[in-house]
Amino acid sequence: MKKVLILLILLLVSVGLIVGCAKRPPIGTQKVVETSGSRPDWITVIPTAKKGMMFFRGIKTRAPNLDGGLTDSRMHAARQVAEMVETKANVDYENARLEYGIPRDDKDVGTVIRDGLIMLSEAMIQGVKEKEIYYEKVSEVVPEGVTYFYSCYILMTISEQDYRMIASQVIDRQKAKARAMKNKKAEEFLDKMKERVMQTRFEAEE
Repeated sequence: MKKVLILLILLLVSVGLIVGCAKRPPIGTQKVVETSGSRPDWITVIPTAKKGMMFFRGIKTRAPNLDGGLTDSRMHAARQVAEMVETKANVDYENARLEYGIPRDDKDVGTVIRDGLIMLSEAMIQGVKEKEIYYEKVSEVVPEGVTYFYSCYILMTISEQDYRMIASQVIDRQKAKARAMKNKKAEEFLDKMKERVMQTRFEAEE
């Protein structure tokens, strides 16, 4: 009985030494332990505009939980939509302003347009559609052991048809506001901007 007990103790000690000597991955080592599917190409390369569609990619890395990561990635995509709207709307505004010969600091037109740009960005964010979601759960070796986080990605789209429709609605509301204020100059200017918006095309850059 004593021999069996001694052999058992020796065996446990040997196992402990083997486990203790096993090489531990370096701190910072990461490994993908779960995914939502195959890794799509749009994670690294955002699709170019095509067939009247524009694409936006939202990213959130090192999210402590999946729901929060997806929410943050949507917000990231929404910021890109707002930037796109601001860029396109400002181009239309500048072109129309130059064509009409209206000074940059013209208050009759400027106030109505600034309010309209804010409304347009907010409306356009609501108009984008969720096309695809992808996420990875990642393990990372830390001094205390192993921790986990999520990398979340979302691909969103908006069509030029929806862009024109939403922009047209916002411009019409601003035009009604200008009419109520008897601001004829702003009304005419908004008509010119609407003409330009209705010519919007989403095409790949050369």
